[in-house]
Amino acid sequence: GGRPSACVFSFKDLCQEPRGAADFIVIARAFDVVMLSDVPPMTLSERNEVRRFITLVDVLYEQRTKLVVSAARPLERIFEARYREPGEDRFAAAPAAAAEKPSASAAAANSDEAFAFDRCTSRLMEMGSSEYLGTDA
Repeated sequence: GGRPSACVFSFKDLCQEPRGAADFIVIARAFDVVMLSDVPPMTLSERNEVRRFITLVDVLYEQRTKLVVSAARPLERIFEARYREPGEDRFAAAPAAAAEKPSASAAAANSDEAFAFDRCTSRLMEMGSSEYLGTDA
């Protein structure tokens, strides 16, 4: 009922620590808006972080909580269905060989995370829509 409430968490706090859906539900019920900062690029090398990020988005989506994300890349390019090369800088552009994204079917066959992240990206796009946000703009 009262005023809208908001909180700020870093990606590290929520997705690099051992947290799960129950933790995210508590946050979603306590706040109207969640701001998530410093979301890095992710590959299959960060499988646990990918799974936590997807779970976080799923919970916020299901609870109709607004999400504001500060990320290193556009959200539709934050996940690559590949493993990071040894010594590769996480924030550098993907190596030329990895720049060609595998087809969605190949990625999905290769990884449950790739399929789940495609759904996650779709939800993130919907969460940015005026319908989800409850605005007319």
